[in-house]
Parts: sequence; C-alpha cells; structure tokens
Amino acid sequence: MVQSMLLLGAFVILSTITLSVNRMILSQTEEIIESEAQISAIGLAQQLMEEVTSRDFDENTTGTLRVQSP
Repeated sequence: MVQSMLLLGAFVILSTITLSVNRMILSQTEEIIESEAQISAIGLAQQLMEEVTSRDFDENTTGTLRVQSP
C-alpha cells in the first residue's frame, strides 16, 4: 500500500513537471513566432514606405525634386 502511494505521488510530481516544461516551451514558441511576425511586418512596411516615397505625389509634383525622408 505504501509503495502504491509513493508511486502515485511520483506520477503526480512527474506530471506537474512535464506540464510546466510544456507550458514554458509553448510560451517561448509563441514569443518566437510573434517576433518573427513583427520583423516581417516591419520589413514590409519599410518596403512600402520606400515605394511610396519614390513616387510622385500628384500631377503638380511631376518633374520636380522628390522629398526623401532621412
């Protein structure tokens, strides 16, 4: 009977540790994915800004110097 209780306690402790490790891994994975998405979004936004600043604004600015942001 004592061995069964010890075994049950060991399984409870093992399960708790396993769940904690899995939660930690999942949390880190979510943070990595979120960071990659933010980096991609920033890159796309920079490309869009470069495209927008390279074009003429309207008919009145055609043929004049373009204003570039620093």
